Amino acid sequence: MNFQQYPLSVVRSEMVGDAPFENDKFGFENLAVRMAGYLDRLNGGAVLSINAQWGQGKTYFALNFSKYLENNGTKVIYLDAFKNDYVDDPFIVLSSEISKVISKDKSSIQKFHKKAGAVASALLPAATKAIARLASKAITGSANFSEEVMEEVSSALKEGGDFAGKWAEDAIKRHEKEKESFEGFREILRSYTVDVYNSTNKPVIFFIDELDRCNPIFSVKVLERIKHFFDVPNLIFILLIHKDQLENAIKGVYGNNTNAHLYLGKFLNFSFDLPWIGRSNAPLFDFCKTEFDKYRLPNEPDMHEFISVFTFFARQFSLSLREIERAVSLFVFSLPLEYDFEKLAYLIVLKIKYGNAYFKSLIERGFDSHELAISRIKDLSRVYKQNSTRENRDIYDELINWHRSIISPDAQESIAYLGKVGWGQNQQFVLLDEMAKKIDLTLR
Repeated sequence: MNFQQYPLSVVRSEMVGDAPFENDKFGFENLAVRMAGYLDRLNGGAVLSINAQWGQGKTYFALNFSKYLENNGTKVIYLDAFKNDYVDDPFIVLSSEISKVISKDKSSIQKFHKKAGAVASALLPAATKAIARLASKAITGSANFSEEVMEEVSSALKEGGDFAGKWAEDAIKRHEKEKESFEGFREILRSYTVDVYNSTNKPVIFFIDELDRCNPIFSVKVLERIKHFFDVPNLIFILLIHKDQLENAIKGVYGNNTNAHLYLGKFLNFSFDLPWIGRSNAPLFDFCKTEFDKYRLPNEPDMHEFISVFTFFARQFSLSLREIERAVSLFVFSLPLEYDFEKLAYLIVLKIKYGNAYFKSLIERGFDSHELAISRIKDLSRVYKQNSTRENRDIYDELINWHRSIISPDAQESIAYLGKVGWGQNQQFVLLDEMAKKIDLTLR
């Protein structure tokens, strides 16, 4: 390929267009339509999850599905949990988001705020409440702060056993009062969701995205707060998660011996897997082409062929949508190039998939790095060869011989491998070195 130097010109794609799913290339809309019908039939409250690895389109799906539901008369809430995990207790975040959709009804919102405030206060740790009371007195000047603390301590020491008994009695009374606050909150929330359902014949849908990226304590608390305080009829939570990562968060809170899969299952009524973007080649090619079209690249046969080869490797190595975006940016940065585009696409995919440390070892002709690549290609060839074209089958064999020619300690053996590829002596090293220099950027 012989490219002129084109200036970088990235056109950012909007997550949601004028209509929901108008840029859908992976059949996500079909899942949304089926899910919408399922949601309309749920009379009770529920917690659903949509699972996919990072970078596979969960946020795109959630935002477009939200708009789809809104266009069909559903009240929808969307929360990016990762942006809010600095808050000590997620109850505040969840109730705040719900209050936004209630806010049009002044009478209801005042009652909701009052009940939510009582619950939030009850959830504060006892030590925090005590400190808050003392701090309040100190700030207002109603008491000498240090004397107040000493009085509390002295009183406790003097009363001894009586103090313990009184503390237990007060704790029981507080617990009963807190239970009343919790039920009062659920009742006002239940009243709202039932009213919405009676007027629209649809539940309220609450999307929670990026939960698996939050700090583990916050992630687990979100699940627990939903179960304890937001489990009311006609309120449905949809969690967009990387399930393995969320289970790791659970283990981070409760220990590695915790059965995180079983624990998570206690909070979820039903789970969906987002369709894998690489299940067929055509939609993945369309997505890759869209990414390349964001840049002002020449519309010529070589470019189309490069995108085809890149799509082939992106699918073989299961690149996520986010990884594909990074790979395309790396390709554009490397221009202009006049090298074997199959190897270029392959090296870019390896760098994006396995990271900077692996790629550095690869270009330094590290034996283990090339052996890993050979092993991976052999695995792929066993899976895909039966359904591949003759041309694709040749790619597998050529790449294996190329790697072997680089790491072979015997010069004659290396030449023999090169002969199978159709190259001259040392050509594999020149190609690897020249292409590697072009794409040897540290990516974060």
